[in-house]
Amino acid sequence: MNPTTTTAPWWYVAALAGAFALLGGLLSIAGTAYVDLRRFRRDRAQKWDNEVWATSVRLLNHVDEARAHLKSARILLASTTAVTPTVRSRELESARSSIGRAQSERNDARQEEMLLRFIATSDTSDDAKQLLDVLSQAFNDPSPLTDKEWWDRLHDKRRGFLNSVRLSLGRDALRDLQNPAPPSEPPP
Repeated sequence: MNPTTTTAPWWYVAALAGAFALLGGLLSIAGTAYVDLRRFRRDRAQKWDNEVWATSVRLLNHVDEARAHLKSARILLASTTAVTPTVRSRELESARSSIGRAQSERNDARQEEMLLRFIATSDTSDDAKQLLDVLSQAFNDPSPLTDKEWWDRLHDKRRGFLNSVRLSLGRDALRDLQNPAPPSEPPP
């Protein structure tokens, strides 16, 4: 017998295999927890992005509806072809009704803007506020309805809001909502 070699104790191999099994189990649990945490964070971010997206779309729909009602009121107020005072009074009543619907849409858009303050970046909520401030100018003073610069400013603020939402979401999500040409028309 060789006096320099010794045999390992009988439990050594089993203990070594058990230790590696435990280490493998712990690494597996840690890896699964890390993947689940990343998935949770990604899903939470996606949920917020979807909420910002949905709120922005609702706000833009309200702004676009208000803009359409204001255009209708502008056309009615600019028409001077009324033959009788009765026809003219009906046109004025229709214009007032259009302005009332535009104000209702503006108020709905304000509520969406208030929600954006909580869920969107400060740049996005600031751009939404600026868009609604320009829209509100038409209700404080009727002259913007015939002012081409006001219609262009409204369109520019709308485009700025769209770009802000795009940047905050990190994608070209709202491309289909952006009008390629300004909606303004020369004053009648």
